[in-house]
Amino acid sequence: FVNGKEILGAVPYAQFQTIIENALKSNQVPTVISNQSSTKEISSRDVVLGDPKAPVTLIEYGDYQCPFCSRFFKDTEPLIRENYIKTGKVKMVFRNFQFLGSESTNAAQAAECAKDQGKFWVYHDALYTIELNDGKENNGNLTRELFIDLAKSAGLDAK
Repeated sequence: FVNGKEILGAVPYAQFQTIIENALKSNQVPTVISNQSSTKEISSRDVVLGDPKAPVTLIEYGDYQCPFCSRFFKDTEPLIRENYIKTGKVKMVFRNFQFLGSESTNAAQAAECAKDQGKFWVYHDALYTIELNDGKENNGNLTRELFIDLAKSAGLDAK
């Protein structure tokens, strides 16, 4: 979602750039933070990357094993972070949408633990990097041991 508008699939950066620029020009009211559950609003449980007062809100639903989500992470997200998040124009939220089985569920749960310790984005990036290098779904690589190693590398309490 970008300011409440649903965007489907691994959209290339050029398309996201157009969508974000249009949202900036339209002066749409940014999504507000609330305690109610909504797909289009930021909740108190979400972790915002960037300035919480940025005029454009991007909410991504992803699965750490999804090859299209990995493509977005590798090709599009770095450009959005550099050109829009760092400049205070966009705030981003990632929500776990695990649909590829138990490894995806376990990865999402591990990321939620990192969120509880204030290191969500570091852990998120590490999980996607591991999966980009692996490139396979449900092959047994997303294990408790891996999650603990990533947690320790991120400076988390892995107990």
